[in-house]
Amino acid sequence: MRLWSLLLCFRNLGLRRGVRSSSASVFDSASRTSSPTSSHFQIMFWLIQLQDEVIFSDVERLRMTQSNVKLLQRYFQAYTLPWIERMRQKEQGLQRRLLRVLQQQTEAIARLGNVLKRDIRDMEIIMAEDKEMTENGS
Repeated sequence: MRLWSLLLCFRNLGLRRGVRSSSASVFDSASRTSSPTSSHFQIMFWLIQLQDEVIFSDVERLRMTQSNVKLLQRYFQAYTLPWIERMRQKEQGLQRRLLRVLQQQTEAIARLGNVLKRDIRDMEIIMAEDKEMTENGS
């Protein structure tokens, strides 16, 4: 009886997965007999056929998945990778420009520093001359 309940489970599993074939009728006719051993070979044949159909269904799903993966790979290579490369080039261009803006600002600040030093030196000279003139003039 345990074998019989296992076979019923297989049948129900096949029906739930949507696998219904002509071999299912073999199981139905075998279930009408009082002894499960009388149709043992028919049931085994049906189970093997069911297994083949499930495997075939799985193979079809795997093929579809593989096809989808290939499509995604092509899309990635055709669109995503070039887009990433364009963004990388834009980023490098922006970095060069910013490095240039920063270098120019640093040079301008250095020039302003030099001008400020000259102005301070000139102011010190003028102040010294003014002090000297006021000392001489008094």
